[in-house]
Amino acid sequence: MTKSDKLPADKLLSQQRVLEWVPDGCPDMIHIAVSFAGRLLSDLGATVIRVTPERDPLLSIPSAEAESVGSSSVLATFLNRSKHQVQTQERSSNMPGVDLAILGSPVCLEDTGVQDISSVLAETGLGDRPISELGVQALVGLTDLFGEPEQQPLAMGGHQTAYAMGYAVFCAAMAAVAKLSIQGETDRARVTAVDALAWINWKGIAAGALGFPVVRGGRGAEAPVLKCADGYFAFLHLPNNWPDVCAEVGDPRLRDEQFASAGLRARNAAALNKILAEWAAGCKSAYLYEFCQRCAIPGGPVMSADDLLQEPLYLYRNYFADASHNGADGECSIRVPGLPMTVEGSAAAIDAAAAGAERVDWGSPSTKALPLAGMLVLDLGIFTAGSVTSTLLADLGARVVKVESETYSDPFRIWPGIKGDSPLFTFNNRNKLAVNLDLKTEAGRAAFLKLVAEADVVVENFRRGVLKRLGIDYPVLQKANPRIVLASISGQGAEGPGAGHVSFGSTLEAIGGVAALTGYRDGPCYISGRNLNYPDQIVCLYGAGAAIAAILKARQAGCGMHIDVSQREVTSLAVGERIAAASYLGDAGLAGGFPGNSDPNMELQDIFAVQDGWLWISMSDSGSREVLVEDLRCEPGQLEAALAAWLSGQNVTDAEAHLLGLGIAAGRANTGSQAAEEPAIKAGIAFAETAAGAMVKGFPFQFEKTPMVIYEESPRMGEHTERILDLL
Repeated sequence: MTKSDKLPADKLLSQQRVLEWVPDGCPDMIHIAVSFAGRLLSDLGATVIRVTPERDPLLSIPSAEAESVGSSSVLATFLNRSKHQVQTQERSSNMPGVDLAILGSPVCLEDTGVQDISSVLAETGLGDRPISELGVQALVGLTDLFGEPEQQPLAMGGHQTAYAMGYAVFCAAMAAVAKLSIQGETDRARVTAVDALAWINWKGIAAGALGFPVVRGGRGAEAPVLKCADGYFAFLHLPNNWPDVCAEVGDPRLRDEQFASAGLRARNAAALNKILAEWAAGCKSAYLYEFCQRCAIPGGPVMSADDLLQEPLYLYRNYFADASHNGADGECSIRVPGLPMTVEGSAAAIDAAAAGAERVDWGSPSTKALPLAGMLVLDLGIFTAGSVTSTLLADLGARVVKVESETYSDPFRIWPGIKGDSPLFTFNNRNKLAVNLDLKTEAGRAAFLKLVAEADVVVENFRRGVLKRLGIDYPVLQKANPRIVLASISGQGAEGPGAGHVSFGSTLEAIGGVAALTGYRDGPCYISGRNLNYPDQIVCLYGAGAAIAAILKARQAGCGMHIDVSQREVTSLAVGERIAAASYLGDAGLAGGFPGNSDPNMELQDIFAVQDGWLWISMSDSGSREVLVEDLRCEPGQLEAALAAWLSGQNVTDAEAHLLGLGIAAGRANTGSQAAEEPAIKAGIAFAETAAGAMVKGFPFQFEKTPMVIYEESPRMGEHTERILDLL
């Protein structure tokens, strides 16, 4: 394949024109979410026209404590790279030819004057109730997963609420583009912050609803963050790693009976982590990382934004791009994260007879009006990252066939003490069929390649090299079907220094930059662990959207392609403004400690103890501070102490009502169990019921004209093998 045959990732959406418009007066999180989705579309080649409000909120949101804003901010520079910006009054001249609008208010669509256009509307999901990014995380129970059990809950740092929502807007936008391109119909999708973040925290909410709530592990978590000689290190070791851990640590206490099995180590994690912390304190992070890489342990250092700018793997993959920034000292160039994926594809001609061959009808009456109706997706995904990328394609109408074998099934099927498939599997794999094919045998591979000949997409998240060893890597798939799209979801990308190091979602929080913003001011910091695995959740949204972009390009160009999405790079995109700030200001990440629940854009923000739990408060302006000072009759410099003392004698309901009455955003910081009963979540779309009455994961967004539905129960192992093979 020559260089000219390759299809650049930044050309996948080259024929799309997108209008991005969030009017003044919308919450900052909506401005950031929609602008982030627009940035993702622009990076894939779309022409994005951003309608800029008269007073652009992005220019006044600091990206780090050290940044002074006004004429510009690195957040705005990061989000708006490569967009065409027009003032509100100039928008009418930019409407012709627009295919899609991503909006922050339904009024925007009415004001365009365009009667029939695909659109995605982003809202908080709480009407006019004042809410902050911290408040959304607290409402859906995410804050209950971070921090020490006896201390205040913690939010994920940075703009994770807005970025997670932005990934959902991006996926919805790609679905809307597909519906127009394939079905010839427009539709409106709606994304709310509450639905998107509840969908991401499905484990915590589902566990609470099913009666086995998760709790903050803190220093006793199975995936602890250890203080080492020169920083912090996330250390998640698996059962097969235990002999190497014992040999390296060399502490005789590890031979104690309480650590004799994986189950015992999980139950006694606090005692085990104390021993590991003593060992790590005398080691540098580079030494610990080398040990983890050598022994295939999914651990890694907590990297700041400045660390990421110097990361050899990112430099090898050309992950960073230059952006022109209007700083305090004039125009300059700064570095920002770029595309979190690579594309291999060929525009070579396809045999006409093969292209026109009759295909099996894979459609379903339940999905015929959905964007991907009639498509076939082969799901080789496991856990969350691969499986849920396929699930989103199934929800959008594709027929998804989960391919497993008796010797290698999705590990989520098994849960100790549960007979049959675990909720981890059933929540994530509804709307699919299942086939048993042993890909290690010639017969299994032959049957699989027959399915590939019929398919539009193959989704996988195996470790690097597994597909080649099985004899079904991209060149083989392309021979079976020249138009096939192979969507790989890898931990750190297909190649580069350290790309093959084993990683889990939560350890990617450490080496991707999120953990450096998630911790108490005096330490330590935290990763989410198995209770969330945050990068797994957001990469599904990006992976599904990227797969749709590849499908559309493959159809238009008459070719197949292999896209490889890096989970680590998807994670680092969600701290993109911090990386931009470090490029411009130097490392402003850990210099003053971790941020706790604070926000440089807030006058006061934190989570406080009340008599019956925890209450979050966000005050965005000095006027609110003055109102509260007067209400509590305290000195201005004593406000936080006076507020904490007052709240300690209040219940959450009365405190929330009082603060809302003062015009101050506040609410309960829910546990997973409380979030499961939250009216906004119960009325939303993040969870659903199957026809058999089983609770399952719902949707992160929804269409207006043709809503997505749950039309298939989660399949049993190989349940549809005979039916599918008969179709071939």
